[in-house]
Amino acid sequence: MDLITVFGIAAPIFSIVSFLPQVLKCWTTKRTKDISFPSYIIFFAGSISWLAYGILKNDLSIITTNSFLAFFVFLILLMKLRFG
Repeated sequence: MDLITVFGIAAPIFSIVSFLPQVLKCWTTKRTKDISFPSYIIFFAGSISWLAYGILKNDLSIITTNSFLAFFVFLILLMKLRFG
């Protein structure tokens, strides 16, 4: 496996996993006071845009990564609306 492939696999995994602690913290504490709603809305729009781009380019890596990211950000937004 070459270095480019290693980065190509590691980058989306780190991006996806980076949201898990926030999702779990919001869920367990039922607190979202310190989360910026506008920031997450913008991130969600970016993830959806990347997802659309991946679909149009038929790029499974982009589709998979941004499907997970959009889902996690959406969960955080829902918890912000419910608990915030």
